[in-house]
Amino acid sequence: MSPRLSFAIVQVLGGLSVLGSYAWGLATHPDTAERLWGTIPEAWWTPYSLCMPPAAVGYLVATWFLWRRDPHSEGYRRTTVWYAGFLAASTAWMPLCFAALDHSRASLLPAIQAVLALAAVFALAIAAEITRSDLAHRHRVLAAWSLLCWQCVVLDALVWPRFFTV
Repeated sequence: MSPRLSFAIVQVLGGLSVLGSYAWGLATHPDTAERLWGTIPEAWWTPYSLCMPPAAVGYLVATWFLWRRDPHSEGYRRTTVWYAGFLAASTAWMPLCFAALDHSRASLLPAIQAVLALAAVFALAIAAEITRSDLAHRHRVLAAWSLLCWQCVVLDALVWPRFFTV
């Protein structure tokens, strides 16, 4: 399989998995979805939520440039693996959260923290690949990816777990 096809498959299947986990969670738990905020002060909800669209745009912009890279460059396959890990971890967190909420299982909190930490590590690994790449617009791509890293590394992996309760 060509490197570019592998990258595309990871993006399509992984992206659908992440979006599908969100759609499933919100559709099947409309009465408990607000509990995902845990004890985060309600005044923070809007600023926190306003970070999400730029993170999505950063993901799309950076991914577009990474897709257009030379598929035979040194880091192309490695980047595909980092994306697969990032998307797998991102897919897992919402079902884990609702399992914890539905069954009052605080024992799932370490697993939730682990998948968020993994998503953060993979996001940072992709940032490192961008930094090392030969992309003509490397700094712009890194700036776009940094929007995603703010959401995934800072807000989701470091801030949010401190407030999520079962």
